[in-house]
Amino acid sequence: MKDMILLLILTGVALVIAGIGKAIMDTLQFHFSSSCFKNLGTWWDPRTSWTNKYKNHDPSQGEAFPGSTTIFVFVTDAWHFFQFIFLRFIFAAMILLMLSNGLSLLGGIPIWLGCIIAYVALSAIFGLIFTLFYKWVLK
Repeated sequence: MKDMILLLILTGVALVIAGIGKAIMDTLQFHFSSSCFKNLGTWWDPRTSWTNKYKNHDPSQGEAFPGSTTIFVFVTDAWHFFQFIFLRFIFAAMILLMLSNGLSLLGGIPIWLGCIIAYVALSAIFGLIFTLFYKWVLK
C-alpha cells in the first residue's frame, strides 16, 4: 500500500513538472513579448532561437552540430528544451501510473529494467511517429 501511494505521488510530481514544461512552451510560442522570458536572451526568443540548430543560424548550411536538428535539438533553444522536459515527464508519469496499478511492464525481468525499456520504447515510438508525420505525411 505504501509503495502504491509513493508511486501515485511520484506520478503527480511528474505531471506537475510536465505541466510546467508545457506552460513554458506555450508562453514562449504565444506570449513571448509579454512574458517573464522576454529579457532573458536569444535562447528564449522563439522568433529567432529556432535558427540556433543551424550552422551560422542558416538552414541552408545544415546542422550546427551532429544531431542539432534531431536528437539534440533540445539544447538549441528554450522551446525545444521544455518540450523535452514535458515529454520525458509525461512518459515517466505513464510508467509510474502503470506500476501503481500493479501492471507488469515486461514479465520475467527486473522491474527497473522493464521501466527503462518501457521509457525508451515510449520515447522512440513518439519520436518515430512525430518524424514520420512532420517530415513526410504532413508535407
